[in-house]
Amino acid sequence: MDAADINNTINIREFYKVDAFTTRPFKGNPAAVVLVEEFPEWKVMRDIAAELNITETAFIKLSSETPEIRYFTPTTEVPLCGHATIASLCILKLKGLSGKLEIKTKAGDIDAEIGEKFWMRQRDFEHRGSIDDKTVSKALRCQVSSSAVVSTGLDVIVARIGSFEELMSLKPDMAEVEKICSDAGAAGVYAFTFNVPTSSDCAARFFAPAVGIEEDPVTGTAAGALGGYLRHIGEGKDHLTIEQGHALKREGVIHVRVNDGIWVGGDAVVVAKGELLVQD
Repeated sequence: MDAADINNTINIREFYKVDAFTTRPFKGNPAAVVLVEEFPEWKVMRDIAAELNITETAFIKLSSETPEIRYFTPTTEVPLCGHATIASLCILKLKGLSGKLEIKTKAGDIDAEIGEKFWMRQRDFEHRGSIDDKTVSKALRCQVSSSAVVSTGLDVIVARIGSFEELMSLKPDMAEVEKICSDAGAAGVYAFTFNVPTSSDCAARFFAPAVGIEEDPVTGTAAGALGGYLRHIGEGKDHLTIEQGHALKREGVIHVRVNDGIWVGGDAVVVAKGELLVQD
């Protein structure tokens, strides 16, 4: 079979691997982005995500005026993913889009911006409830000075600890983390500290064994929730920079704007491009 015959029987789909929330290859949080004219069957997208075997694969439908994105883990579809959206905006910029735009997702339409950095708007901040600091301290195996269950679209437990050194040395009891998250209806625990050795405002780590992720490298949705929480308690700024990923050697920086709604943004870098030869 020659190349022409292959092209007649197999759909060729352009795809990219993008590291989000970083300007450095092999840092930040990786995502795959697949460009399609129409969405394939659900099973095909799930199988592609499993084959690529990255935590999130975004499929961007380009055939309509408003870009539409669907998100898959290697096992199933999820309604929205922050770092995969940042990665998708990076690819849309490569395709000539810029400025403010709207993106359709299964979580609803979201506002986005493509410029020097890539931005996505979160839902409005919600304080979901209190949680006992001693319980969170036991799960993280360190002293937590304050904590709460909060959300800007993803329910998380935010937990303040004393220093960057303590943050880096955390070895949580994952069974306890999973339990407190399940009890609170939260996806994970976002441990953070203001005591950082750089010019950033905070450093953080995200533990989410309840959803199958012991630790996520760089978590945009949790950062948005933290930005909303800090504003809620009177300790926030209009623009926060949050470092994450040090413990996994995938350092990244998340920017959070809270003066006109809650926006999460950052940089992204393309590290690979290829073609998927997939027969539906």
